Amino acid sequence: MLDVPDQLNQDQFWNLITEILCTLQNEYVNGMPEEVVNSLLVQCITLAIHCENKKARFYEKSSKFLIDCDWFINNLEFCTRKLLSLLQYTNDNNTRIIQLLQKNDDLTYKDCLVQNIKLVEHIGWILYYLHDQEALSKFQWFEILSSTLLNFYIIKSHISLDYELEFSNYLLISIDYCSSLDVEQLHSLPDRLLGNLFSSLLLVSRNEDYENFLQFKLILALNEQFMIQSHELVYDNDVQSSRCENKVFLFMIQDDNFSNFVECLMLHFNREDDHLLQILILKVFYLIFTTSMTCKWIYLNDLKVLVDIFIRELLNLSITNEAPLINTYLRVLYPMLCFTQLSEVCYKLSNIKEALQNLISNESCSKTMKRLTERCLDLKLFSEESDDQESIVSNSTTSSFRQPPPIPLARKFQKSIYITDNNSSFDLASSKVSRTPQ
Repeated sequence: MLDVPDQLNQDQFWNLITEILCTLQNEYVNGMPEEVVNSLLVQCITLAIHCENKKARFYEKSSKFLIDCDWFINNLEFCTRKLLSLLQYTNDNNTRIIQLLQKNDDLTYKDCLVQNIKLVEHIGWILYYLHDQEALSKFQWFEILSSTLLNFYIIKSHISLDYELEFSNYLLISIDYCSSLDVEQLHSLPDRLLGNLFSSLLLVSRNEDYENFLQFKLILALNEQFMIQSHELVYDNDVQSSRCENKVFLFMIQDDNFSNFVECLMLHFNREDDHLLQILILKVFYLIFTTSMTCKWIYLNDLKVLVDIFIRELLNLSITNEAPLINTYLRVLYPMLCFTQLSEVCYKLSNIKEALQNLISNESCSKTMKRLTERCLDLKLFSEESDDQESIVSNSTTSSFRQPPPIPLARKFQKSIYITDNNSSFDLASSKVSRTPQ
């Protein structure tokens, strides 16, 4: 194994990599044994983390180079297993160092931690370009992924380092991996990780902090998977045989998490054009509006902003090309009008009604869209209010309102209750978001 200098520039890095590969390929013309592959893999990663360019772009380039090498491709499963083993070992080592640093702020420990972080970051980019490979899916690597993210958040929150952490690659992997999580894996999500996801979330845009945006998107993706798994649980004689509590929702409603997260929802919902993200956000609103404990928690001013967004989107979205997104808006509009403070306040009803009537009168309106639209239009508040009334309803007028339609049999959710609907066309929990934007 070559002696590696403490610091390499990029030219030195690529020259050394080329020298190592040429030497070994000439020596092992008919293929490398596993011990040589293991040594080569470690050398390549070691060289990368000693390069003076510690930016993500360099790690991306060196990772792509590595996984495109013939020796890596020919030993893909072995290399994947070794990478995960090295990552787990480094995570365990980092956990011990973090515990030591919390007792003694020693510079030696910090230097060791920084070197480990560089190693983890580089492995992350390799795994990012491998994460859809069959070789990676053969291993139970979700726990390793969770512990890696948790270590990053603990370091970011509690350890002062002269080094800028970069873990967007692990967030990207986690977001894509969410769709394959089963009930057991969801249950195994560390509470401390979920707590850090919420407590460290900042109210900033995607452009201001992309890593923070990915963190927000990961919360949305986990929530979606919890909703799907909860809906798919088997019932036996009206008794649920197993249960998948939505841990994301439980952390969302804790302490200051709810108000901060709702502000983040409002910020991104009003600015983002990504249909996938809009649907994921709408699913969170659906959960909030259909849970008796939380349906009144969102401030009226925020609800009015939501109404404005709903009107804008329902008027502007293409019925032909964007029907799934329109249907999602309609599914969320109904409980928002029924169970929130909007049920007591007459805000832009004429505009909502106009947007709904435009949908139902369009010849491209599908049966599902028509049913969802009529469901909203059938609400008593539309028939009892004149089109031009958009002020707060007086007490006398409120008393004439019919109560929202009867709520189907509710299910307990920890200390709250889901207000459910037996009509599958209205059930967001069972609908899985396609990873390709609609």
